[in-house]
Amino acid sequence: MPTRSTQKDNSPLYATLKQLGLTDHEARLYVLSLEIGPHPIGQIAERMGISRPNIYKLIKGLENKGLASL
Repeated sequence: MPTRSTQKDNSPLYATLKQLGLTDHEARLYVLSLEIGPHPIGQIAERMGISRPNIYKLIKGLENKGLASL
């Protein structure tokens, strides 16, 4: 498994997500989810360098925007 990335994503998708009002972490989570597909929350948290409870909060934010579901 690749180590977590400390760089911001500079892809056009990331930029578009930011323009649509997603936070930095929401956009990173969304792009990561598209890249890796379904994974346990713990692995996603590790790859993003964020605690599991905060990943759940980010997913809730994406759910509220109609972009994710648990």
